[in-house]
Amino acid sequence: MTLTQWLYVSRSCGCGDCGQGRVVDRDIWPGVTGMMVRADDWQVEWLEGGQDDIAALRAQTMADPGLAEVITLAEGAMPARQFGRWSLVYEGRAVGIEQIIARAAAGAAGGREGLLAMLSEFSPKPN
Repeated sequence: MTLTQWLYVSRSCGCGDCGQGRVVDRDIWPGVTGMMVRADDWQVEWLEGGQDDIAALRAQTMADPGLAEVITLAEGAMPARQFGRWSLVYEGRAVGIEQIIARAAAGAAGGREGLLAMLSEFSPKPN
C-alpha cells in the first residue's frame, strides 16, 4: 500500500450547519488517520492513508455543497504517518489560528509553511 496524504483548507458557505466538515468514521475508514482543526468558517484537515481511501474522501469533500472553497496545500505519497492516532485537536474561535489558516488559503508568502509548523505542534512526539 502506498501511504498517501492530502492536506487541505476549506471554508464553509455560511449556510447554517452545512459545510462544517465531516469527521472521518474510523469504522468505515480504518486505515485513515490525520487531524482536523476548525476555526470559525475555516477548517484544515490532514488525511493520510491508502491511495484509494484518500481519493474517495477527497471526492466526498470536493462534492460537499456546503463548502464555498477547498484548497489543496499538499498531496501525494509520504514515507510515514505524521498523525498515527486520529486527533480532533481544536475546535472553536481562535483569532491566531484563523489568521494562520487564512494566510495559507490565500497563498500568502510563508502561509503554507506557517500552517505546517502549527500542525506539527499537534503531532504526537516520541517519548
